[in-house]
Amino acid sequence: MNENNTGNDLARKVRLIKNMQSLPEEVVIKFIESKGKLIRTKKGKLKIAPKIK
Repeated sequence: MNENNTGNDLARKVRLIKNMQSLPEEVVIKFIESKGKLIRTKKGKLKIAPKIK
């Protein structure tokens, strides 16, 4: 991913994820900053995969 426009990129990702599921914005931003992965649960909901270190 291009790192030049991180601000725009962040905003774009926030909108993208908010559209996919009604997540609170803080959660979405936290998720993106942690560079985690979104996984789909059995019921089709999106959730943040726990980060494995």
